[in-house]
Amino acid sequence: AVTCIAFFGLRGVYFAIFEEEGTPRELTGAAVGVVSLVGFTPEIVMPPLIGWLIHSARESDDVLLGYQRVFVILAVLMTLGLAASIMLARGNRRVA
Repeated sequence: AVTCIAFFGLRGVYFAIFEEEGTPRELTGAAVGVVSLVGFTPEIVMPPLIGWLIHSARESDDVLLGYQRVFVILAVLMTLGLAASIMLARGNRRVA
């Protein structure tokens, strides 16, 4: 129940952001679909990727290397997310 509430709350954030950005109502459903696809892709891709990285590092007797690679991937993704957030915030300031 808590997870369901969290997901619906997150979808509410989608709609609020789209409204604030001026997305036409006719395109909001498609935009939510794209955001969901992009936003939930890591939940599909990351577990096998992390498992493969750690497993391959374990085969070379250096498990720490696998975790370091996972950390680098997460740091890169975090940096991309931060950059996207900054660009969105700057775009909002120009419009306002």
